[in-house]
Amino acid sequence: MADIAQTWPQMVCQLGEADFDPSQLAVIRAAFDRASLLFAGAERPEGKPFLDHLIGTASGTLIAGAPADTVAAALVHAAYDQGDFGDSRRGADHRHRRDLRHTVGARAEAIVHRYHTLGWSPEIARRCRTELAVLTWLDRQAIVVRVANEVDDSLHGALRISGKLSHPTHDRGTHDELMSLAEALTTPAFVAVARETLVGDPPPPPPELVVGRGRSRVQLPASARWRTRRVAEDTARHLRRRVHGLAGRARRRLPRPRPR
Repeated sequence: MADIAQTWPQMVCQLGEADFDPSQLAVIRAAFDRASLLFAGAERPEGKPFLDHLIGTASGTLIAGAPADTVAAALVHAAYDQGDFGDSRRGADHRHRRDLRHTVGARAEAIVHRYHTLGWSPEIARRCRTELAVLTWLDRQAIVVRVANEVDDSLHGALRISGKLSHPTHDRGTHDELMSLAEALTTPAFVAVARETLVGDPPPPPPELVVGRGRSRVQLPASARWRTRRVAEDTARHLRRRVHGLAGRARRRLPRPRPR
């Protein structure tokens, strides 16, 4: 059974066996580089670096027989949901979309955007399965990324560790729908991985090791926090001096009272 890669070197080994041309491999590498910046310091609820989750999702799409555009999209699939573009905005802002199109191309960016707009819930999973025959190519690729995302999210009992297992999005019924989608859209190799991960019932971890955050977070190193604090303090001092100077000039420009 194929293994889901969890690091970039493991992913490189898998890509070396794929039938992609050099230009396609270059786009996948560019997607990895962009993901490294978009999710720098980000951590999944179970304590796993977010970048490793993106690699795992992309590895799943590769095992699923997806084209290079889908593999590249999987490496940045959460960009519009949780990526940090450096402008304090979230979502599919037109500047964010232009950024990704420049990096991974129009087809891969369209998959990322469809993944973002599709959303996910038990109801969406059921609708995708029942409407499978009429789904567009773009919908199918977004669903393959979604299934691969869920498989990586479930590896090694991570849903229990993160406290997400009780959420309806990750319950047995939704996973059964995902298995049906995997069987219809992916390869037998990926179906085997998905069945072991989504249908299996790993033993519960020791309660002392359960993180239970339930959502991702960003962990800045101490040096970055120190620099951020210094910038804020310097900015505050500059603003105080500026306000004081403006107030002084305003007082000097006021007409002096005439003696009576």
